[in-house]
Amino acid sequence: MDSSTLISLAGICAVAFLSIYSQVYLSRRKKRLADKIAAGPKVIDVRNPKEYRQDRYPGAINIPVQKLYMEPTKAGPKDVPILVYCQNGSRARRARRILKAYGYKDVTNAGGLEKLKALS
Repeated sequence: MDSSTLISLAGICAVAFLSIYSQVYLSRRKKRLADKIAAGPKVIDVRNPKEYRQDRYPGAINIPVQKLYMEPTKAGPKDVPILVYCQNGSRARRARRILKAYGYKDVTNAGGLEKLKALS
């Protein structure tokens, strides 16, 4: 085999590996998130109040990420598991970092609302 064939085969193998790895990773992440939901954490919607009124996860409370930054204690006790979500995951990622910085122990970024609903 010449070197271009070997490079092509290596590329095909790498793409196949990454495809399988990403599917396994996403499957495990979904299972962990589903297990978290089943455990009954406090669910916080970090979107703005208008978005929250339009659609929300059942049982979620609304604390916009900006308010969470200014008043993190609104999230409740630091030892209670918390699950945060937003529209697509970016504000939830920021909210998780804020809560962790303020000493909250168990904070999970559930990503976006539709993804969260799909797991229920």
